[in-house]
Amino acid sequence: LLSTLLACCLLMASASMLSEEHPQQNAAEGPSVLVIGLGPAGLSFLHAVANKRKQLQEAGDFEGLQALPRVTAVERASTPGGIWREHKNKGDNEYRNMYGDLWTNHPKETFEYPDYTLADHFGDKEFPTFLRREHVLDYILTRVTSVENVFETNNVYFQTEAKNVSYNKRKGQFVATLNQWEEDQSAGNTNSKTWTTSSTLYFDKIIWNGGWNG
Repeated sequence: LLSTLLACCLLMASASMLSEEHPQQNAAEGPSVLVIGLGPAGLSFLHAVANKRKQLQEAGDFEGLQALPRVTAVERASTPGGIWREHKNKGDNEYRNMYGDLWTNHPKETFEYPDYTLADHFGDKEFPTFLRREHVLDYILTRVTSVENVFETNNVYFQTEAKNVSYNKRKGQFVATLNQWEEDQSAGNTNSKTWTTSSTLYFDKIIWNGGWNG
């Protein structure tokens, strides 16, 4: 599945340290945006930006491209997908509310994306009306990487938590404290986290997609 392949690449991508310095915005640049949470909602925003970028590129609208939001996205789990994502092991407590073998209780046609249909994804394969969790996750992740790899074209950080967000009236921006963590592997412990980096960054906009676990 695509979700399994992405998980390996994303852990490597999020290993880089968050910078304490936030680049100055030029007059022609788009707003800096922090997306908190990479479940279906956060991923859909990245996909929307990717679609807009493609449209502007095809139209040769370079001013429009420069005005697109400059996106930083953080996810406190190690992989994307929110409640649909995979557990690495049975002791994994990374904020997922569904059990691994879950089957959905809504017909798949009720949550089909108009720009990436079930037929686009599954082709001629027959699937039951009620999908398994991993099939939904694969559908979501394949859609958001169908236009471009949003995990590479944006500043995406996994194992990163937005600890605090406030508005700085003097700067006219939001200030966010972001903490990165690693698993504590001592004595086989996979349920403990070791906080390794804390960064304070400024953003013009904040998009909250943390769900009820936030």
